[in-house]
Amino acid sequence: DLDKDEKEIEDLVCRATYVKQGFKTDYDQINDDIFTILMEKTDDKVLRKIRLVEEGEGLLAFAKIHHWITQATALKVQDKQAALMKPVGPKDEKDLVEYIEKWKDDLKQVERMLGKEVMSDSMKVTALKSMLPEKIEDHIEFMGFRKYDKVEKEVMRLANKARLKKEQHKGFAMMDTNAAEKQESKESEEEYTTEEWLD
Repeated sequence: DLDKDEKEIEDLVCRATYVKQGFKTDYDQINDDIFTILMEKTDDKVLRKIRLVEEGEGLLAFAKIHHWITQATALKVQDKQAALMKPVGPKDEKDLVEYIEKWKDDLKQVERMLGKEVMSDSMKVTALKSMLPEKIEDHIEFMGFRKYDKVEKEVMRLANKARLKKEQHKGFAMMDTNAAEKQESKESEEEYTTEEWLD
């Protein structure tokens, strides 16, 4: 409740005495100083919130900003948490390792923000499976893995294997292309030499 927060802040500051270098500063001065600092140090988006209060009402402006940021952060966390439950997998399985690592990083970030675990072991298994190509998912089901650690270990093994296989095929393709270019160049040189000899 924003109104309640504002009232508690004002009552607290009214009862408090601010002492610095032997000088006492009253509530009005603190209020005005905070308002000035907020006006000078915040960007346009936050300034719009500050202008909703009367000039000099620094603590009230601070309370409104805090409430707005807290709500915005909570919505972002909720969105991230929802995305963690149904992550999107890659189009190419060679990118699966990268997608899983990013998902794990996002999960750790949300848990740090909330200060608690947000997904049970079975929920993580379900989320991880939603990223998998059908072939790998079928393999996991066939193996009967249920614990997340075992599922992740096997998935990462298969994903790394798939990525390595793709890289090897790419390497062979490049070797074949280079060999073909060299052969074409050699034939061109031989053809030129033959024509030159006939001249």
